[in-house]
Amino acid sequence: PVSLDGMTPEGLIDYWKARALKAEEKIEDLKDIGRAKAKMVSELGFTETEAHRYLQKTAMATRRSMGALARLILRPVTDGA
Repeated sequence: PVSLDGMTPEGLIDYWKARALKAEEKIEDLKDIGRAKAKMVSELGFTETEAHRYLQKTAMATRRSMGALARLILRPVTDGA
């Protein structure tokens, strides 16, 4: 826990802005994870549970966050041309 006692008003504003930004990023990660799981279910035949577990294990094995891995899965495939 962070002690907010003695912080200046500017310091409190900065603290809460940082917390809000972190929460927004977490929400975006959760949305991307949901979209990636849906793509894995519809295009690859995973169950939702299998897709979630795959994301968890692969994220740990590659030292990426689940959100970052989800964005890789959602990225369109290019033909290299």
